[in-house]
Amino acid sequence: MAREESMKSRFTGMFQIKNSFFLVLGLVQAMIIVLATLMTRLTLHSIDAYLTPAAYDDLEHRLILSAVVISIICIAITGVVFTLLYRGIRRPLLALVAETGKIKNLDLKDKVEIETSLVEFEKLICTISEMKTWLQSFQKYVPENVLRELIETNQEACMGGELKELTVFFSDIVGFTAITEKMQPTELTQQLSEYFKIVTNIVMEHKGTVDKYIGDTVMAFWGAPVALEEHALLACRAALACRSELDKLCLQWKTEGKHEFRTRIGLSTGKMIVGNFGSDHRLNYSVLGDDVNLASRLEGLNKLYSTSILISDATYRRCVAKVEARFIDLLTIKGKAEPVRIYELIGERPDISPQQRESLHLYSRAMERYLALDWDMALKLFRELQVGEPGDAVTALYIERCRQFKETPPEPEWAGNHSYTTKMFTRR
Repeated sequence: MAREESMKSRFTGMFQIKNSFFLVLGLVQAMIIVLATLMTRLTLHSIDAYLTPAAYDDLEHRLILSAVVISIICIAITGVVFTLLYRGIRRPLLALVAETGKIKNLDLKDKVEIETSLVEFEKLICTISEMKTWLQSFQKYVPENVLRELIETNQEACMGGELKELTVFFSDIVGFTAITEKMQPTELTQQLSEYFKIVTNIVMEHKGTVDKYIGDTVMAFWGAPVALEEHALLACRAALACRSELDKLCLQWKTEGKHEFRTRIGLSTGKMIVGNFGSDHRLNYSVLGDDVNLASRLEGLNKLYSTSILISDATYRRCVAKVEARFIDLLTIKGKAEPVRIYELIGERPDISPQQRESLHLYSRAMERYLALDWDMALKLFRELQVGEPGDAVTALYIERCRQFKETPPEPEWAGNHSYTTKMFTRR
């Protein structure tokens, strides 16, 4: 519909330009005819007294014929000149309209290449070219979907926010501080740029909005400014894609003798405030809320469980039919009124191998017996699981917990939750 309106507007504008052109051309031609007729009448009037009626009629006939011929020639010349001028103005003007249309659609890749002999048009073309370059630079600081939203709604960015359900993403490089101490600044900058490029491209490909870079951390969210019904699923897919692509990048860096950047990711879904925050001079389109803090903490908790992607219960419930995840723990986190169930994101259901599915089934049985306080059976199942996956830190953690609870049982009202009070992973 918008395209049809745009085409209609463009056609109407061209029709008006053509009408104006032909109106001017018609007025000029009419003036030529009037002037030729007036000159003929003045000439005849000045010599009327010196000629016989027959000579006067003959001269009048010749003068009128000459005036008609001259008028036709002048009209033809005027038409050719005006047509050439019209084409000379119309072509660069239409090209400029096309360029401004590209700018409106944030299509800033191509250079402005319009040929014209008019000085004024050259200045305008130069200005538009410079504006395109400036917008290209500006676009790197502001998320593209935020810019598009402002353009489409024709609104100026202003402070304020609204409550929405969104999914937030935090990623972090394992042991980044120790890595930086071993690398030269130029080498670190080059690798970090390559790392950020992969994460950013994946987030954008999955319709996410990159919020900011905090040191080695990437913060992003789904569901704003453009509403997305499956924001949790898209965020999970982005997290899985990041893990896959960054693993490939680490293998490449390892063969090149470079330091590897292993990544941890946390995802959380819930109600949060999204909008423009800051001052009158500078704004940041971002999100605020308890679930933003939770996503940041989940990213940090990967270190405790030796996992790579942890997601909240709310995130898992919104895409449980399409992703596979295993329950990791029920945590009592400082600042949260209720214990938080957290899961490790394994993959999308079609991508899970039969071996993984069997292992997840065994893990689920072991966790059921653990939460039922059946320590002996839970310990047996976790040990069976450990045989197939000896390097799984979560299994080792629960084997140790089962041993401890056999010796010192928890309180009768215990529901499987563990306290987690530190705020070391909070970034907001």
